[in-house]
Amino acid sequence: MRSTSIIIILIFLSGLNAIAQVKEYSDRGPDFAPLKDIRLGVSAISYVGRQQVSVEGHILSAAKYNIISKDPVPFQAGVDYNNVVKDLDMHYELMIADDARNFIHDTLIDILKDTCSGPANQIDFSQVGLVGDRGRYLIFSGPVSMPKYVWFDGRVVIARFVRFGDKRRDRSPTTETFWKEKIRFYPGGRKLVLEKPGKSFAGDFLSRYAAGEFVRPRT
Repeated sequence: MRSTSIIIILIFLSGLNAIAQVKEYSDRGPDFAPLKDIRLGVSAISYVGRQQVSVEGHILSAAKYNIISKDPVPFQAGVDYNNVVKDLDMHYELMIADDARNFIHDTLIDILKDTCSGPANQIDFSQVGLVGDRGRYLIFSGPVSMPKYVWFDGRVVIARFVRFGDKRRDRSPTTETFWKEKIRFYPGGRKLVLEKPGKSFAGDFLSRYAAGEFVRPRT
């Protein structure tokens, strides 16, 4: 009976995650302008201020936000779970750093070029990838499920887990859920979702690179 309840809970949680809504926050004023075309599925967001962050050896100025998202989880009574679902607050820091001179962009493009130029049986996209085309793309550093950061439209997006709203022994203190469900990128109104490059990516990327698609002016 308990196993049946757990299965029902998991199905219910999957349904809730599937209908999670993301929305734009950049229209809240100048402090939120760095979030343009970035949509978030959060219950609360506040602007903290600007701070410097180090990315790939470069010091960038970043807008910092505190955000809270909600994850549906089984209610824990003592040491057991029952069939009641509650919302668990997930607290994160979100930083949007300026890459106006494209230092981070060009570093990642060089890494991708070197990766794609290697022997086919040695190509490894476990720590880098690119999604999108026609000049509207994002590049991620780190594993696709939990990147260290994402480059997007002249900005570097960094997420850090802060804490749970309640004590949970069954949850990992990571940003995996955030990247998977709580953030989406919409260049020109088109949704981009983080995903690992496919088998044809290397050849396609090198062709696009040769055509100059990834050359960006430095300001």
